[in-house]
Amino acid sequence: MQISDAEQLRRFESRRDNPLKSYKLTEEDWRNRAKRKYYEEAVEDMFEETSIPEAPWVVIPAENMRYARVDVLNTAIRAIELGMNLHGIEPLTPLT
Repeated sequence: MQISDAEQLRRFESRRDNPLKSYKLTEEDWRNRAKRKYYEEAVEDMFEETSIPEAPWVVIPAENMRYARVDVLNTAIRAIELGMNLHGIEPLTPLT
C-alpha cells in the first residue's frame, strides 16, 4: 500500500494529536519518516528484483484507507481466481 508524503504526515500528526491513538506513534516512526526517500528507493529496488509474472508485486494506492482495503481484497480475489483457472479449477459464482 502506498501513500504520499503529505498523506503520511497528515496521518502522523492526526495520530499524535489523538490521545486514544498517540501510543501507536513512536519516535522511531518519526525517525523512519525522515528517511522516506531512502525507503522509497529500496522499495523500487525490491520490486525490480523480486517481482515475477507468477508472483508480481501490486501497488495499492492508499490515500483513502477504505478504498485501499477494498482494493486489497479485490486484488487478492482476482489473484486467487487466476490461480484456480490456471489449475483447471472453476471459481464459484458469487451469490446474488
